[in-house]
Amino acid sequence: MAGAVDEQCAEAALVVLVERVLSHEFAEIPITYMGLARLIAFPKPHTGSNFAGRIGRTLAVIGARLERCEVRGEPVPRIQSLVVSKSTGIPGDGFAGCRRGYQNLPAEEKRRIAEQEQKKVYEFGGKWLEVLEQLDISYRHNLSRCV
Repeated sequence: MAGAVDEQCAEAALVVLVERVLSHEFAEIPITYMGLARLIAFPKPHTGSNFAGRIGRTLAVIGARLERCEVRGEPVPRIQSLVVSKSTGIPGDGFAGCRRGYQNLPAEEKRRIAEQEQKKVYEFGGKWLEVLEQLDISYRHNLSRCV
């Protein structure tokens, strides 16, 4: 069960990710876990295994909420695929919840899967605003914070 902070951070993170998708400046550029944490004022520390687990829970909350959404009969792509490790450039093993066996795949296969999902995320375009509306999340440009 997600806590209040996880829910707040998930909403803030989702808004930031939607802003990235709709932005001409950042379109098709993934964001690192730390970059996302900074943008949403995620509670510190921003390094170490505790951080990885906490930001992973936040992204899992996003995934769980998006699984219940559909726009115009179309399933919602996994926007959390845009969040990548600085060292590898691909989503971490927490993305395994989106794809069975992901954590056991070679890095190049993980990259291929992530890139396919990222393409779907960007192609979804303005429908992301409908997702936010379904989830009753206000789209507040550059005001997304989780604490």
